[in-house]
Amino acid sequence: MIIPPLRERGQDIRALITHFINRSGKPKTIEPDALHMLLDYSWPGNVRELEAVMERISVLSTHSVITTHDLPPEIKQCGTGEYQAETDTSSPPVDIPSGGIVFEDLEKQLLIQALEKSNGVMAEAAKLLGMSYRTFQYRADKFGIRHS
Repeated sequence: MIIPPLRERGQDIRALITHFINRSGKPKTIEPDALHMLLDYSWPGNVRELEAVMERISVLSTHSVITTHDLPPEIKQCGTGEYQAETDTSSPPVDIPSGGIVFEDLEKQLLIQALEKSNGVMAEAAKLLGMSYRTFQYRADKFGIRHS
């Protein structure tokens, strides 16, 4: 039996969102626009990606209601219609010099800057870079960046 991808199982997404929120120990509700965006997202990482997103939201959101502002950029950008207006169409914040750059050096510097701006709080640094806590931790470890 082949199980269809998560993007084709809208009711499962709702149930999983509720499960992951309840499991976090921080009861929250989701505003309709945020739920709509979560349901519209294609979830290429399937259930593991959904779990990571909901974990990140539970950790980083300080309010009892999850709004569209709490969602990661990739989910906000995926929406249609009114949600497209929220995406930033300006040029990227980094101007690539004609001689090129070493991407890993840039990545390391961004991680360090985010940690500095967040006073060493990795969850906040991850939020500044639009990534999950786990992803930030993995990348910091990859570069040997000390964190508390």
